Amino acid sequence: HLVVERCDHRLDQYIASPVWDGSRWFRAVARPVLCALEHLHRAGYTHKNLHPRNVFCTLHLDRLHPDSTFSGAIKLGDVEVNTLLGSLDVLNAKIPRWLVPPEYLNTSELGPMDHRMDIYQAGLLLLCVLHGRIMRYSFEEISLGLPARNAEKLDSSHGPAIARALQLKVADRFQTALEFWRALGSSPPLV
Repeated sequence: HLVVERCDHRLDQYIASPVWDGSRWFRAVARPVLCALEHLHRAGYTHKNLHPRNVFCTLHLDRLHPDSTFSGAIKLGDVEVNTLLGSLDVLNAKIPRWLVPPEYLNTSELGPMDHRMDIYQAGLLLLCVLHGRIMRYSFEEISLGLPARNAEKLDSSHGPAIARALQLKVADRFQTALEFWRALGSSPPLV
């Protein structure tokens, strides 16, 4: 079965809104994104292209004011169901430059490209949510660990968990999206 749910807005449009408050909407975004990743990974797939333009929302931008509550849906888009875990081809993976995980640049020293690249990209996405803008990093900045250092500097209790998701070495990141969610201090999502 193919189930389609219309989501009229992308997360990048929300983040660009002058009324966006990432700290207020953080959990409303983090929970469904990490829950969807957990589901994908348990089914044996990886996303490998997770960013704010591939996260779709149903809440209208004009209702994003400080005293509103989130009652919409958050959905992942651009899921390639042909990307099985363990079959990522480092040399032929088409990943936008600012989304490449460090292991893409140095697999031999940093670890394999596996489902934890989605954990890394989820960390980048959540960093954008809290910063209120799309954070684009160069290959050099990625290889030096700048995204993790920026997460450590966040004025948020979520900074340490996001920093761990953005670690250079694959083995130093969360092993699952559920582990990442739990580190953010919330109850586990329904999976």
